[in-house]
Amino acid sequence: MMVVLNLCDEWRNLVFTIRKVNLIDLLVVFPLDDTALTCCKNEGVEFRSK
Repeated sequence: MMVVLNLCDEWRNLVFTIRKVNLIDLLVVFPLDDTALTCCKNEGVEFRSK
């Protein structure tokens, strides 16, 4: 999944749903800007920045 600045709220909702169905271990996020990277770090999900 790729995340950008203006989609952090939507992304948090998706992460909430993914956690509810126990698929969070399958999620890897590629933040495309610094704000999206902060969102990823705040949610504690695996991410790759490069």
